Amino acid sequence: GTLQCLWKHADAMFNPRYGTLGLLAMPQVWLFQIIFSVVSPLVDLLLVWQMIATYLDYLQHRQQFTPDNLEKTGIYYLAFILVDLTAGVIAFLLERGENWRLVFWLPFQRFGYRQLMYYVVVKSVIAALTGLVVGWGKQERKATVATGGRKTKRPKPAE
Repeated sequence: GTLQCLWKHADAMFNPRYGTLGLLAMPQVWLFQIIFSVVSPLVDLLLVWQMIATYLDYLQHRQQFTPDNLEKTGIYYLAFILVDLTAGVIAFLLERGENWRLVFWLPFQRFGYRQLMYYVVVKSVIAALTGLVVGWGKQERKATVATGGRKTKRPKPAE
């Protein structure tokens, strides 16, 4: 949906007539939600490759092995996780009434949920590049509301 919306309103991109939306918000969405999401799986693969390459280096050169590369990679990854966690805590502070137990799960979402989101974005970009038309579908409306476990009909407007 984000990609479709960006594409539909591409004329606003870098257009001063649209102010902050065109000059700041839309480029930010393209960069952080589309481009970085397409490139991020490669970064994750490079992290895994770094760990494998370091282990292979250890197996081949035990006497001369130094874990400097792995330690640096670990430090940078830990810093990334801490910055991410700090941003999450700030978001929780700004939003009253949030369940603070969910903050515990923020670092773990980097190892599952994030990959699922990468898959969705990459699949969407491939569909857009190949010209595949994806519809939104139609939501059936029933005019009922669940309140306190009971379903109630919405009153009809007076004519």
